[in-house]
Amino acid sequence: MKHFVLLALVLAVSSAVFGQQIANNLPPDLLARDTSSPAASPAEWAQPLPAAKFLTVAAEPPSLNTTTEALAFTPIARPVEQKPVFHKKVFISEVAAYTVANVLDGITTVRGVRRGFTESSWPRGSAELLGTRPGIGRYAATMGAMEVGAAFISYRLQHSQNRYLRLMGHSFLLEGTVDHSLGSANNLALPSHPALQ
Repeated sequence: MKHFVLLALVLAVSSAVFGQQIANNLPPDLLARDTSSPAASPAEWAQPLPAAKFLTVAAEPPSLNTTTEALAFTPIARPVEQKPVFHKKVFISEVAAYTVANVLDGITTVRGVRRGFTESSWPRGSAELLGTRPGIGRYAATMGAMEVGAAFISYRLQHSQNRYLRLMGHSFLLEGTVDHSLGSANNLALPSHPALQ
């Protein structure tokens, strides 16, 4: 019962606020009748206007006051200015950090393979992508392509007006940097020979 009362209260308050916003944003009725003239009955509204009276009314030019009043209340569509959300220096810094971590991971991985170690399977390594004994060319081609893809997706997401999509764009590069940093740290912690493990 408490939840129902709370829900009804929230709906009532939001409806009142929404109605007030609509009332504040509506232009005044420019076709409203003059309050000094007597109100016309519905029978008078239905009667057609005589042609002579119609021609004289139509021939009269509109007064300056009515024109300026009508123009003063005409809503003008203004373009919404969108703030620039993309920060080029931040993006370049993220790509640079990703690249440094990727290169260090590649150097330490190839050095470990030359000493007799093999690449582990996921989640500890990338044997599914690189094979168990990757060389420089294979590592550079595979991980370079993955970095270019991540940078492109991140670049596009960081241009979004949506804050959550921008955060997702930053996370692509941050996640790659962290992964490669951990990979190079693990490679550096390996002993000098596999038999010494």
